[in-house]
Amino acid sequence: MSRLMLLGRRLTELRTAAGMSIVDAADDVDVPADWLANVEGGKGRSGLVPLVERLAALYDVREVAERGMLVDLAAQNRLTHWWRRFGALVDDDYAGYLEVEQLASTVGVYEASTVPELLQTPAYARALLAVVAPGADLDRRVELLRARQHAVRDNGTEVRAVIDEAALRRPVGGAEVMRAQLEHLAGACDRPDVTVQVHPLAYAGHIPPDTRTTVLTMPCALPHVVYVQHSVGAHFPVDVGPHLAAFGQAVDGSPPTGETRDILAHLAKTL
Repeated sequence: MSRLMLLGRRLTELRTAAGMSIVDAADDVDVPADWLANVEGGKGRSGLVPLVERLAALYDVREVAERGMLVDLAAQNRLTHWWRRFGALVDDDYAGYLEVEQLASTVGVYEASTVPELLQTPAYARALLAVVAPGADLDRRVELLRARQHAVRDNGTEVRAVIDEAALRRPVGGAEVMRAQLEHLAGACDRPDVTVQVHPLAYAGHIPPDTRTTVLTMPCALPHVVYVQHSVGAHFPVDVGPHLAAFGQAVDGSPPTGETRDILAHLAKTL
């Protein structure tokens, strides 16, 4: 996934809503149909801004904010590419995700095994990375994580986390590190841009227990983006409906946010 694929998905939605085929739309804006197909598939690069402006007019996109967002996606106006300073540490797939995350208004994450990355302390992140990525440059990886956390917060992006109780009972880094992590989560509950819920062990839920599911809510009618990570890889499902429903069920099946502090305090006492 990348900003180009996000743009392509929205253009496809708009064309479909207008009841037009790719051939008809391409004829109306005077471009080859295969080029428009590439743009909708997230593969177009050159000449995107004038094309998007003509397509927005053709599809009767009246909202100024949405038209502006489509043009910004085409021109990369809202992207800072802050991750480029980390070089090879950020591969193309991860860079594509960071592009889309940077545009999101809300990042919702269900985490089954660990504390969500956006809410990890440096000590917890270091201890976790030492296990899952032995031999890696831990200082640089933790620095990347902290930069991502700051970027999300500076953008004013809302973070909504549902964390499985099992993840919070796993003492990553030992009792002291885990206790500090739980205190950090409790402190995050006071932030207006963060919501934390604990998914109880007694509730089976509808999300496979070995997955991390991230739901990105986009502004200006852009389509939702779902990113699913598991033990053998990660992918962006095209059909996001089941994942949105599963995340909603996890939210609904967890105690309300007002009870999170008490749950975290109880877990800290068990360490």
